[in-house]
Amino acid sequence: MKYLKILIGHLISIFFIYLLIDKLNIEKLDGFYRDIHWEYFFLAMFINIISYFIHTLRWSLFFQTSRVSLSNTTKTILIGHMFNTILPSKTGELIRPMFYHRLSKIPYVTVLTTCLIERIFDGLTVLICLFASILYFGKDSFVINSTLITSAVYFMAIIMCIISYFKYNFFLSLLSKLPQNKIIILIKNLFEDFIGGLRKINNFKILFNIIFFTIMYWFLNVLALWAILFSIDLPEFIQSPMTAVFIAGIMGVALSLPSAPANIGVYHYAIYFIFTVIAENTPGGIGNSELFILAAILIHLGAIIPDLILGAVSYYTFPKKGNLLK
Repeated sequence: MKYLKILIGHLISIFFIYLLIDKLNIEKLDGFYRDIHWEYFFLAMFINIISYFIHTLRWSLFFQTSRVSLSNTTKTILIGHMFNTILPSKTGELIRPMFYHRLSKIPYVTVLTTCLIERIFDGLTVLICLFASILYFGKDSFVINSTLITSAVYFMAIIMCIISYFKYNFFLSLLSKLPQNKIIILIKNLFEDFIGGLRKINNFKILFNIIFFTIMYWFLNVLALWAILFSIDLPEFIQSPMTAVFIAGIMGVALSLPSAPANIGVYHYAIYFIFTVIAENTPGGIGNSELFILAAILIHLGAIIPDLILGAVSYYTFPKKGNLLK
């Protein structure tokens, strides 16, 4: 089953790479690299790096009684980003809790649940970006359908978490009445660890701070995307803050698809699609496949280069056994 998912992810990436190559005239790319404005490219990477520390502050809110330092929490997040880049289908989201578990000894499922809660807050932000884009750029059937599907998934996740949180004793009692074999005991223990993660949000102050840092985190992501749009001579109607908001929204959906490492193909086609939609919905807007694809490559590089470099440094400086809390 695991290998089937990997195979499907790679096939999806290959499909989108094929679609891009089919629209690309290689000869027209000659000389484009000389027109790249590297100051905007590196500015975008710098803003991305700042967003990692905002992410650290948000995630640390779930573990206020933990003795893990902010420095090591940051390393854990960066390691997760690195594995998201070098492994297929957002595998880093499963690996990050493993490293934090090693640091804190908090049950793995409890830590994983906090990551799920983060994704729920991120998902709500993605939906806001998508709805804002629909209102600003006009209706596109694919964007509308993606928004509706994403809304359904995230609201189902929220409802599941709320029911589990408030009906914890009911579900625990139900499990206790079943024959206590190894599987039921395992499910019961996993459920208790899951609830332990949900109960990390135990007051309105923590909830408010999580919302605040989520807004800050996504603001920086949008700002980085806006900066990198100026790294190449795209049409002015594309170099707008709302384009960056549109990208943030669509990428929140596209990157949830199974794919090859670093979301190759999926990432680039999603950016190309966004630029095409904007061009089609802008009076006098003219598309340029080669320019759009080159911009997609730059945007992708601006995201994964910090992930790879800082993630690798974090991995090799991660505390060894016996020195985890220092």
